[in-house]
Amino acid sequence: MRKTFSLILSAIMILSLFTVGAFAAEGTAINSAEDFKNMAKDGTYYLAADITVSETYTETFTGTLDGNGKTVTVSAPMFKQMNGTVKNLTTTGKIEINSTEYVSAGAVARESKGGILENITNKATITVVGDDTCKVGGIVGRLNGATPAAKLTGCVNEGNITSSGAVGGIAGCSYCTDALFENCVNKGKIVNTNGAKDGYAAGGIYGYNGTGAVVVKNCYNAGDIVSPNRAGGIVGDARKSATIDFCTNDGNVTLTNTAKVKEDTAAGGIVGHSYDTGTIVGLTVKNCINNGDVSAFIEGNGAGAAGGIVGYVNKGVKDGNTGKAVTVENCINNGKVSGGFEAGGLIGYVFGSNDEYAIITGCINTGDVASASFASGFISYTNHPKTTVKNSISTGKLSALTVEGKTARLSIINLSGANVEEYTLENLFIADGNTTANLSFGNGEDNVKNNIPFSAVDGKDLTGAVVNYEGNDRTIGDSNIKAITRGELNAELITKANTAAGSELFALKDGKVVFASIKAGSSLKSGNNGGSSTPTGDTAAYVAVAAVAAVVILGTALVSKKRVTD
Repeated sequence: MRKTFSLILSAIMILSLFTVGAFAAEGTAINSAEDFKNMAKDGTYYLAADITVSETYTETFTGTLDGNGKTVTVSAPMFKQMNGTVKNLTTTGKIEINSTEYVSAGAVARESKGGILENITNKATITVVGDDTCKVGGIVGRLNGATPAAKLTGCVNEGNITSSGAVGGIAGCSYCTDALFENCVNKGKIVNTNGAKDGYAAGGIYGYNGTGAVVVKNCYNAGDIVSPNRAGGIVGDARKSATIDFCTNDGNVTLTNTAKVKEDTAAGGIVGHSYDTGTIVGLTVKNCINNGDVSAFIEGNGAGAAGGIVGYVNKGVKDGNTGKAVTVENCINNGKVSGGFEAGGLIGYVFGSNDEYAIITGCINTGDVASASFASGFISYTNHPKTTVKNSISTGKLSALTVEGKTARLSIINLSGANVEEYTLENLFIADGNTTANLSFGNGEDNVKNNIPFSAVDGKDLTGAVVNYEGNDRTIGDSNIKAITRGELNAELITKANTAAGSELFALKDGKVVFASIKAGSSLKSGNNGGSSTPTGDTAAYVAVAAVAAVVILGTALVSKKRVTD
């Protein structure tokens, strides 16, 4: 027994040695604000104590600062330009900036070009009042430069962030190519205060990307997002190519502009708005879940687009190879959606004046949808005949909002220009309390040919839907529009939907539709703070070596004990 105890004690001592080795930070120790101020711009440092920073480091920092688990109390951004690496620290305090000019701000850095920011938690509140070009984020204000790409991993914002320009929980905006946000979390309220009709956006992870592609993976937003013009639970405005994968939004997304602004003000559960007039852009949203309510409706205002996943995809946004503007795949919206002009359970509006169109596959909407003009459980309004909605289900109820001079059209799809039979609407299942009135509705007197009642497709089940619909001077066959079924939300409807899809795609859980086997949404929602719970780097090495050491030593103890017993 004593021998076993001695071996266990030895194991603990060995593990403590591994701990020291694995977590020993490299470089020069920082013990005070003065030490921080005097850092060489390309040096390697670590925090040996909690410090207070009231003045921004003005050199362009290209070195490494390891926070070593310490806390920095800030009243100004730590760095003006952070192009190196900052990791493993917490910021707290308050940053308030008032200016009539451009301002960029974040708790760690005003701006970063190719910087690496890892495992940083911001608890500071940040408020910036300036012009509408301000860029403000919980961690960093603006990401700069074409290359190298900035990487933000395992970062968490818990502070409320307010700006008169672009604003995000992690970053205000990105002006670099292939920026990466991975395993990041926002818990703070994100507010854009600029009432100008073209004001910049607010997003849970970042506000907008202006010059290059952005990838957002496994990120989670729990904070409310508020903006007069454009707001998204994960991304406010994707002005260039963006890929959003395995993300979850739990915050409410709300537009607040009381002016009768143009209709491209937008709110989305995952992405608020996407727009570009100069280059080719593609927007892909996959495996994402929105649980927050999305509102682009101001009482008495007939403008504004809202979508449970994407609010508004504007002109000039398209993939160079396919022409498609947006792909939404294996996504779920559970939030209520309301928009003055368009409201869709999945997408509000896709402009589609040239080659832009949407492809929606394998998606679920359970949220109620309301609009003063156009509402749908899937995509509210689109112009392009290549628009495709397949293998999807909506259980939310549609309803009309009251705005003087507006009439609500509650449809599977609303459109202008192209004939509805050119669209692909296939294997769509609806349990909406009989609130969807139309298969399609055309906008304008010259497009009444697309005003087709839901009765034209209701009950056609899985053998083809619109069979020789005759009306409005034409006949529609079932080549593109087929298998549209409405019924009660029950096991029978789910079975039909899975049969149509050719796989066990959907299931019922606690009275709601969920994916049967597909994993969607962020793994960070269930309490993971955004990176610290998954060992990486030195920590992973420590865990692995320590585990092996423990197994070997304790195993030896047990074997020895067994031999003595024998």
